[in-house]
Amino acid sequence: LSPTAVRLTNESAELLSVYVEPYPSDYWLLPGEAMLLVGVPGSLDVDVTRFDGGLTVCFGEDLDPEAWTLDGVRLANGHQRPDQ
Repeated sequence: LSPTAVRLTNESAELLSVYVEPYPSDYWLLPGEAMLLVGVPGSLDVDVTRFDGGLTVCFGEDLDPEAWTLDGVRLANGHQRPDQ
């Protein structure tokens, strides 16, 4: 099986939060920024839910996705998270 990949793009004028479940990961996209969530081969189930200010992306239980820029740079958990 090939890896499961989901491309997310922030087409809004505001910061967009992206929460990845079932793993406690969060990423924050600037306006115009895009990212890829790539999971290891396994379940192809991916659910994306929009809420005010962000997205929740839920992968099947067997996937532990990694986040990447479209240029191939791996993103750390909390990428561009605003100070609270």
